[in-house]
Amino acid sequence: MTKIHELPELLANQIAAGEVIERPASVVKELVENAIDANATQVEVVIENSGLDLIKVIDNGQGIDQEEVPLAFVRHATSKIQDRHDLFNIMTLGFRGEALPSIAAVADVTLQTRTQTAETGFLYQVKGGQVAQEGPTAGRFGTIVAVRSLFYNTPARLKYLKKPQTEMSLMVETINHLAMAYPNVALTLSHNGKTLVRTPGNGDLRQVLAVVYDRKTAEKMVAFEGASDHFKVNGYLSLPEQTRSSRSYFAVLVNHRFVKNFSVSNAISTGYGSKLMVGRFPIGAINIELDPLLVDVNVHPQKAEIRLSEEGELTELITQVIADRLSGENLIPAALDNLGQGETEESSGAAVDEPTVPVKKSAKEVLSVPVKADRVVEIDDENQLADVKVADFASRYAEEEYRPAFADEDQPQSKVAEPLATYQQDTATDQPTSDTKANGGLYAHADTGLAALASQAMGLNLDSKQNDGLSGQQNQDQPKVAPKPVNQDLDLSDETSKKTGFPSLDYIGQMHGTFLFAQDQNHLYLIDQHAAQERLNYEYYRRVVGQVGEDQQQLLAPITLTYSTADMLKIADFHEIFEQVGLHLEEFGPNTIALYEHPAWILADQAESTIAEMIDWVLHDGKLTVAAFREKAAIMMSCKRAIKANWHISDEEAKTLLHDLAQAENPYNCPHGRPVLTSFTLKEMERMFKRIQDSHESWQTYDTHPF
Repeated sequence: MTKIHELPELLANQIAAGEVIERPASVVKELVENAIDANATQVEVVIENSGLDLIKVIDNGQGIDQEEVPLAFVRHATSKIQDRHDLFNIMTLGFRGEALPSIAAVADVTLQTRTQTAETGFLYQVKGGQVAQEGPTAGRFGTIVAVRSLFYNTPARLKYLKKPQTEMSLMVETINHLAMAYPNVALTLSHNGKTLVRTPGNGDLRQVLAVVYDRKTAEKMVAFEGASDHFKVNGYLSLPEQTRSSRSYFAVLVNHRFVKNFSVSNAISTGYGSKLMVGRFPIGAINIELDPLLVDVNVHPQKAEIRLSEEGELTELITQVIADRLSGENLIPAALDNLGQGETEESSGAAVDEPTVPVKKSAKEVLSVPVKADRVVEIDDENQLADVKVADFASRYAEEEYRPAFADEDQPQSKVAEPLATYQQDTATDQPTSDTKANGGLYAHADTGLAALASQAMGLNLDSKQNDGLSGQQNQDQPKVAPKPVNQDLDLSDETSKKTGFPSLDYIGQMHGTFLFAQDQNHLYLIDQHAAQERLNYEYYRRVVGQVGEDQQQLLAPITLTYSTADMLKIADFHEIFEQVGLHLEEFGPNTIALYEHPAWILADQAESTIAEMIDWVLHDGKLTVAAFREKAAIMMSCKRAIKANWHISDEEAKTLLHDLAQAENPYNCPHGRPVLTSFTLKEMERMFKRIQDSHESWQTYDTHPF
């Protein structure tokens, strides 16, 4: 049996380093926090080879007295607390005295420091826990700590590190969190000679947010503040139109310390209420000031987790402050931004250091969106419409130009005044246009082309022989000006429906522009038109996403997207996956990527928002295979291209939709798992109307009864 013995100091430090120093970002965090605790106003971090070769932190703080330098490398030696009472009154970032000895146990550390009163500086080098060099040296005021050959004596730790770009992105995130917590400190981070982060250090949190995220995002954020008996909260938050797919974009700072606390994060989302879409989270930063006695930061060596007293009071305060702040804002997003077509002149001219004041405009002013001259198409000759591409282009933009910019959810998007029974098949219409008003917007369609345009918006082809359930394009080998009419007595029973067991449906009508009614011999069916077409779209996109061919859409002007430096490094990690699905992303400045072409299956007017959402998946998931990427893209595009609720369609379009649904691989559920249709049996309907009195009696028994 082995005897109990005390571990050697080096081994004890290496064990402690396993908790404190997990990766290069941990080294950066500990050293920069020490610099801030030393009252530094300027901190520069120099990285080489993602931190494995060199991590150097240079500050202009108070420095360390020469006689205290060796003590700084002893475990649990610190100047920040004196007794147990100080442990519950912590206002500094560090207090354990573990950082330098833990780093020195797994790396080669050189410390050079000089105080304001010292005539010379002092150099002290520790490698693998052993002092390698010490003595006076010339140097500037402040402290320089250089960490070389990280984990050189613990190679097993190197196996658990991620890709260099991922490790670098974690270091950038660490600096970003510290910059938001201390906007009065100028922080600079460079990697292999390239500056990745530089904050002004002027105390303006909005300008720090512009560095961390981007200028446009910071301009649109709004400030908030509030207080209760024990807490003060302040910060900036994004409007509901600016969201991300992860909670990590809203920094929670407690007494200027970045922490992770689910209750606080949940209170932030609760403050937004139903203004946030499901699965989306706001962007911003909140600083919570409280008495140190109410918070315990001595929970984990990395001090990222805390325990709060009076947590209920804090979450209630945060929820109320955010809800009140958003209630005074105009939450209608700019029309062009909402459609993914770029920023307006008003938004692009706002300054970061001047909070944007929301101005409520009348509906007439908002809808008067200027149309760029290069987007206007003039048709001089009706014969030009004989060309399929021209006809398709003209019809699509004729509809989209009159789509209302802001739709009321309680009103239908489009109402068909009179369903058309027949179509003119071979000739263009000379009928005057009929105007239908919906939500204050004007829709102008030719009577005989109305159903065709609606079908095109739905993505349906009324020619059942050519219809793939999704595409609004007509077969290039058989050009037609008007879609081929659908037989009024369309037989929905085909071989596919027999194989899938899908019923042979007789279309009846539509309810509130949302649900379709159909029947067979023994059942009444209620079909969700959005879910039905979403299923058809999904099966189509599941095939085409990732089929990168020559049908790439070339862009005259590239789509540019701005991300934080940390996100840019993550995006670079997944460059191959983007290439395999047809997204050729190129660096376009320090924090911007440009896209010069995209797959043809991405709609032009949805390209920017669609691609931004795809990139969001990578940033949120961290790991994403090509197969998973294609699956998520198919689900997203199927929803974007599907008809929505309150969209009235003609009988012919409804029958075509049901016909295509019968041919689907799985016609019963949408990609999200929601049912496409439900059914009522004849007996259930009879029982509903009390026409069946007992389980064995039918209403026919009472045919002769005098009522």
